[in-house]
Amino acid sequence: MDALFHFVFALVGGYILVKGLGGKYKLTVLVFLSVLSILIDIDHFIGVKIPIFHNIFLAIILPSILLLILYFYKKEWTELHIYIFVFIIMLFGHLLADMIIGMYGIPLFYPLSNTLYMIPRSWEVYLGNGYSRPLASTTGIAMAIYFGLIGFVVGLGSFNKYLEKKKYQKTIIQMENATQPR
Repeated sequence: MDALFHFVFALVGGYILVKGLGGKYKLTVLVFLSVLSILIDIDHFIGVKIPIFHNIFLAIILPSILLLILYFYKKEWTELHIYIFVFIIMLFGHLLADMIIGMYGIPLFYPLSNTLYMIPRSWEVYLGNGYSRPLASTTGIAMAIYFGLIGFVVGLGSFNKYLEKKKYQKTIIQMENATQPR
């Protein structure tokens, strides 16, 4: 995938995720994180044939280290943790997009394994004969996985807020009952 696709893919997904989780929307932060998510492709720029930076460990460990460092320097991290989480999802989206196009795939579990992974063409769904355009292509499947993951996370966040609201309401009712004269 080209850098522009990765940038737009990350920016749109990040915007949906921040808004869905109730964070404060800051365009400059989302643009910065979208640009950072492209840096996985640094191996393309330095001429490495196997994309060694395209792995799941880089997508989890680096943002986690960044989160820990920033947490110790900035105690008010309510918005910060949302953006770190958004960055992790952007990196996973980048890996997912690179699993679509390519001759060989990506080493998802590098350095533990050099096995290359990609979304197989056999997942494509055709209506009628195999010579028509696919009803669901690998690109569509990858986008559905990416935005499905974002929707799932937003749904969990909404459900958690619902449970907190119910718990708060229950506490208020208990307090009112306790203060009423008998």
